[in-house]
Amino acid sequence: MAQKPALLQPLLDTMTAPLVAWGADGSLLACSAEFARLLDLEAADIAQRGRLGIVHPDDRPSEQARVEARRGGDAAAWTHSARFMTRAGRVVRASVRTSPLRLDATADGEAGDLVECIAVGGALDMREALDEQARQYATLFNHIAEAVYSLDSRGTVVTANPAAERLFGRTLAEMQVTHEREVLSREVSRQAGTLRDLFVTGGRVPRRIEFQIRRPDGELRWVSGSLLMMPDPEGGLGRSWVVARDVTALKAREQELAETVQEAQRQAKVDALTGLGNRRAFDEAWDVCGALAQAGQQTVIFVLDVDELKVVNDRAGHADGDEAIRAMGTALAQRTRGNDRVFRIGGDEFAVLVSNVEPEVVAERLREPVPFRDPMPLLAASVGWAVLGLETDDPGEAFRMADARMYEAKRERRAAHGR
Repeated sequence: MAQKPALLQPLLDTMTAPLVAWGADGSLLACSAEFARLLDLEAADIAQRGRLGIVHPDDRPSEQARVEARRGGDAAAWTHSARFMTRAGRVVRASVRTSPLRLDATADGEAGDLVECIAVGGALDMREALDEQARQYATLFNHIAEAVYSLDSRGTVVTANPAAERLFGRTLAEMQVTHEREVLSREVSRQAGTLRDLFVTGGRVPRRIEFQIRRPDGELRWVSGSLLMMPDPEGGLGRSWVVARDVTALKAREQELAETVQEAQRQAKVDALTGLGNRRAFDEAWDVCGALAQAGQQTVIFVLDVDELKVVNDRAGHADGDEAIRAMGTALAQRTRGNDRVFRIGGDEFAVLVSNVEPEVVAERLREPVPFRDPMPLLAASVGWAVLGLETDDPGEAFRMADARMYEAKRERRAAHGR
């Protein structure tokens, strides 16, 4: 095989990649200078050690299997990981691609392997690679914006990054000697204990958590993040890791939004002119009364229409007419009990819902004139009523009955005044 190195070595000398060619018997045919530099060996040293001698002892069986497969005629190209040993005994990890190479120019045409080696992380050995990885993780741990901290099985802080110290307002040393009850509310502390018990018993522990913390100055902050609980060698709870961020401002905005929505919903049911419930609020309340009627509870509905509003509008204009409607709404609210409900359901039409009353007594009180403004006439209202749950269980029918009685009262009043 003396001719083979003469054919291969000049070719590999031109290569900047770490390449090596082996004969079928495992002997060195040629290697590039970069491959020799990767192992910190001379070509003669590589030849002396042989194909199996330069790989990690644990990898030699698999490497021998590849040699045997090639001898058996396997012509496939392989990609695999390898661990090479340097002169000083350091381990170099590499990604290797092995391709069969037949040297047709030789007399016997014996096949060999061309092995491409790409070192992971350059020529760093295993210890150096791990050290570099540890340095990278430490940099990330210390500079990440989220608070990252770990707890032992009892809930005591073990490690914390600077972001966690800022979030909790305590140094790592202070966190390690501070009981969780000083940081967490009693309820949250109890929940933390429940999570630890749940993990030990094999229960499903939530990954997302949200809770409040108390800083040394007493300020409460909302925290949201991820929880990872890890077992110890005996299967119990070992270390727990939390990655969290301060969401206090977000919580405040959510609360403001909820209050805004709640206020908008309330305003949607309020009559802008009188401050009473509007038609929408009345419809919802009346539906509830209908459901209560099915259960045997009675509700009296009063429907009222302001009698003198046209006179006010004609004499003083609609602005004063609006003031008259407000005066009537105020009077009706004052003439009802705290649990009674008053609504403005139309232009000058009102409705009152009451329970456990004598309808005629309440109607008489609602008819009392309302002083408005001199020389304007006293405001009065025509009133009609019906008892839902007694006269009928149908809310729509009860409303129509009360409305019809109100218009009948209005006609009688006009007739009495010669109108």
